[in-house]
Amino acid sequence: MDDPSAFRRQVRMSSVQTAGLAKHEIEMALAYELEPVSGIPAAEAEVQYIVIADEDPSVCVYDVAVRRGGAGKVSTGKRTIKILSAVGVAILCAIIVDAAFTLRELSSLKKELVARRHLDEKVKSIVRAEKAARDEAQRIRISRKNAADAQEKAAKLRLAWHGILSQIASSCGGNAVVTEVSSKAPFSARMKATAVSPQAAADVMANLSAGANDKKWRVVPGSTVAGADDETAVFECEVAYD
Repeated sequence: MDDPSAFRRQVRMSSVQTAGLAKHEIEMALAYELEPVSGIPAAEAEVQYIVIADEDPSVCVYDVAVRRGGAGKVSTGKRTIKILSAVGVAILCAIIVDAAFTLRELSSLKKELVARRHLDEKVKSIVRAEKAARDEAQRIRISRKNAADAQEKAAKLRLAWHGILSQIASSCGGNAVVTEVSSKAPFSARMKATAVSPQAAADVMANLSAGANDKKWRVVPGSTVAGADDETAVFECEVAYD
C-alpha cells in the first residue's frame, strides 16, 4: 500500500458479489476489475486493499493498490488455475445475483396472481348480481304488463253488458219490446222480443247484428213467429261476447 509505483484506484463492487469470498479471492477479483485500466495482467498482479465504509449496504468500496509481481515465477498451470478460479467466482456471483432476482420476480408474480384471482372473483360476483337484477327487472316488467292487460280486460268486460243492452234498446226503439232475457253461460244471453210486425222484427235483428258486432258481440238469429193477426211477430236471438 506504501509503494509509490503501485497503481491506486477505488473500486465499488456489489455486496452480493463479494459475500462469502476469502481475502485472496477478493484480491483476485479486484485484480481482474483493474486489469483494463492498470495494464497489469491479473495473473501477474500483487494486490492489497482497504475496505472503505459506505452508506449503501448493498455496495462494498475498496481502496486498492496493485503492482506487477513475479510473473516469470508463476507456472502456467498455476496461472490457469487462478484464472479459472476467478472466472468461477465471477460465474458464481452471477448465478447468485440471477437467483436472487428470479426469486424476487417469482414472489412478485405470486402476489400479482393472488390479487388477480381476488379481482376475478369480484368481477364474477358483480356479473352474477347484474344478471340477477336484469332477470328481476324483466320479471317485474312482465308482471306489470300482465296486470295492465288484466285490468284492461276487466274494464272491457265491465262495459260489455252495458254495451249490448244499450244496443238492444236502441235497435228495438219503438218497433219491438223485449219480453225475456236469460243466460246460461257468462257473457252470453238469449233474448225474446215482440215486434209490431214481421218486417219490424227483421229490421230490429239487422240493426242489432250490425251494432253488436262493433261492440265485440256476436248475434245468432233465432226463430220469428208471426202473430195471429199478422200485425205482430215474436222473435228470438242469442248474443255472445267474443
